[in-house]
Amino acid sequence: LSSRPSRNNKDDQQHFSKARLRRLGPEQLLASIVMSTGLGDKAETWENPLFQFLMQVVQQDFVFVFANTDETREVSEFRGTIGQALLMMNSKHLAGATDFKLLSPLTAKLLKRRTVGEKIQLLFMSTISRPPTSAELRYFGQQFRGVVRIQDQLEICEDIYWALLNSNEFTFNY
Repeated sequence: LSSRPSRNNKDDQQHFSKARLRRLGPEQLLASIVMSTGLGDKAETWENPLFQFLMQVVQQDFVFVFANTDETREVSEFRGTIGQALLMMNSKHLAGATDFKLLSPLTAKLLKRRTVGEKIQLLFMSTISRPPTSAELRYFGQQFRGVVRIQDQLEICEDIYWALLNSNEFTFNY
């Protein structure tokens, strides 16, 4: 399935042989961030009244900033507003999601991974649902060169995670 028509399906309107690339809605984006942290892995988390309240508060920010975009045209990359960029870069909510404290479910999973490659693969699968390419693995693996302390490795993982959350691949329904 692709967003680009091919010579075989350019006129097809019936069989869903191509899909228009669309940016995730604010609610979808927030839910994707929560799921990528591992916080949403358990049904009882979503059923917890305190969690529901917190999600409503954060969702209001996301809806306010992300809901007023033009979805009528085909897009290939996220060229958001200044407000959207600032929310993704400076939001206390997103900063909390990308801060790998020892109690974070994603941190617990990262600590179980022995190699740098396994850590990078986990970050990719948790955010954009695919393994890293060999080029991505090499590039991000270089960031760990000479880093031995676990806490320092987690800081690098936070940076990679934040970059993946802010990538086009995360914010669009590929």
